[in-house]
Amino acid sequence: MAEGKPLVVSGLSVDFGGHRANDSVDFRALPGLVTGLIGPNGAGKTTLFNAICGLVRPTTGTIHVGDVDITNIKPNQRARHGLARTFQRLEMFTLLTVRENVAVAAKLRQGNAGDAGVEALLERVGLSDVADARVDEIPTGRARLVELARALATNPAVLLLDEPASGQTDEETDVFGALLRDLAAEGITIVLVEHDVRLVMSVCDRIAVLDLGRLIAEGEAEEIRNNPLVLNAYLGTSGAA
Repeated sequence: MAEGKPLVVSGLSVDFGGHRANDSVDFRALPGLVTGLIGPNGAGKTTLFNAICGLVRPTTGTIHVGDVDITNIKPNQRARHGLARTFQRLEMFTLLTVRENVAVAAKLRQGNAGDAGVEALLERVGLSDVADARVDEIPTGRARLVELARALATNPAVLLLDEPASGQTDEETDVFGALLRDLAAEGITIVLVEHDVRLVMSVCDRIAVLDLGRLIAEGEAEEIRNNPLVLNAYLGTSGAA
């Protein structure tokens, strides 16, 4: 994997007409760590991901990957600087097989040299047994792993994951969490948007919380679990997680 790079978002706001989806967000994710980004529906999490990836244009603020200001460059150029993501709604080449989906990303990033790593990636994420199946023929939980493998095939320095455990069983989620910890240990910068609070609390080194577009809290899992603003906005007043 590529050497991880810090992701730094400074003063980022995104407006859609008269609605401010992100409001002066300052956010940082570091190499070797899993950073969680949580909040209720409509908090602005996916909008923040889309701004980081260049799918929406921020109204104010800057975005850096390492020393590079990526705020105003195209999405494909951001990918060349090591940015990769998965999507809340599955985005795959449905007429291709699992192997072919991953191979497309590997070729685009690494040319023919990427072919050698495809089988290793499939084995690593647990998809070798369905490598020749079309992606629209496998369960959603496993299709999420295809997106992960495809993102990893681009050799990312920063990996953004948007609800990657959606559709997974509890057992699959546990295996997935262990994989994220291993990837972080190799130095990748990982940002995780996820509604599965159990997964977030078990794998994230730090957690940032959005509510109504604003960053309302940031800290280690135990700090977030006991933060009154978070309990009110997201986790519920009982604090159960």
